Amino acid sequence: TLEVHPDRMWASLEAGFSQATDLAEYVMQTCGVDYRTAYLVVGDAVRAAAGSGLRGMDLTGEMLEEAARARIGRPLGLADRDLREVLDPRAIVRTRTSPGGAAPPVVRAMAGDVRTRAEDLRGEAERRLAASREAEAALIGRAEGVVRG
Repeated sequence: TLEVHPDRMWASLEAGFSQATDLAEYVMQTCGVDYRTAYLVVGDAVRAAAGSGLRGMDLTGEMLEEAARARIGRPLGLADRDLREVLDPRAIVRTRTSPGGAAPPVVRAMAGDVRTRAEDLRGEAERRLAASREAEAALIGRAEGVVRG
């Protein structure tokens, strides 16, 4: 049986850097750099943060600026940006609204679809089992008739 521990899940999520890809995308879109550069700058900032015992949610615009200066020789203009929304795992999940995404309404819809499909399959399995039992009973009846002569 699956036992869910939301507090443990959240603690694990908070401790990591799962939002780094989203942050790199944000840097690319807002700072006019290509994705590879954004990815490398964010990666450098993540390594520095992890080395200092910080979490992904603790990254700041200034940390990204330091990483950008070291990586590409110039700042990106992020020093004063509030990155809380970009780094918030819940906010990130809410943006995943395409089919197969992780946003709660999408997941609920997928779960409903799976539930409907499971009910359909259960009904089909029950019909096939009943047909198999009927066929077995008919076969046994014929076999008994042959044996009795």
